Formats: sequence, structure tokens, C-alpha cells
Amino acid sequence: MNMILHNNPTALNMQGNTLADPRFRDGETLKTFDYVVANPPFSDKRWSTGLGPLNDPYQRFQPFATPPSKQGDYANLLDIARSLRSTATGPVRTPLARPLWPLPAAWAELRVLFS
Repeated sequence: MNMILHNNPTALNMQGNTLADPRFRDGETLKTFDYVVANPPFSDKRWSTGLGPLNDPYQRFQPFATPPSKQGDYANLLDIARSLRSTATGPVRTPLARPLWPLPAAWAELRVLFS
């Protein structure tokens, strides 16, 4: 719906659990993009359902530690970061559903990673 409202009706949208079963893949690796528009589930305490975070085949939690079991926000943010090209200059767009989003430290770490 968001893509249609912003005059991009041909955007490729896929529904599903992007952590347990990523839809955007190039063979056995994650597809990478110049920018990401995402609407991850905030405060998902069941984020690791269907996923072995310690044995993630896409290495989304490297070089960071595996997110705590109740930090689905952080897990989704790392998934988004892993989906960006190393040369990406575009933004990561996510709706801020709550005024006190619990990830200021994660954003700081990502700034260091991509600088």
C-alpha cells in the first residue's frame, strides 16, 4: 500500500518472515540493494522462530553478536543492514511506530560499520 501511495505501484513487495525465510536472494546469498524500504514487526519477541540465529546461513548477525531473544527490532535492523550493498548511499526507510524506539545503540553501531 505504501508503494502505491508514493507513486511506485510496480515495486516488488514480498510477504513473509524475512528472518526465517528471506525472499530476496541471489542463490544462497542475500540480494543486496542501494536502499531499503521496510516495515519490520516492532517488538517481536518471537523473532527467532524458525531460525537458528547462531547458525544463520546469511551471516546477518556478523560481526555483531546474536540479538537477545526479546530484541526482534535489533534482529530486523541487522537483516536490513546485511541487505545493503557496501556502496549503498541510499536511506533505510522504516516507520517509527513508537516514540521511544529501543535502538539508539544499534544505529550508532551501524554508522560505524558503514563509515
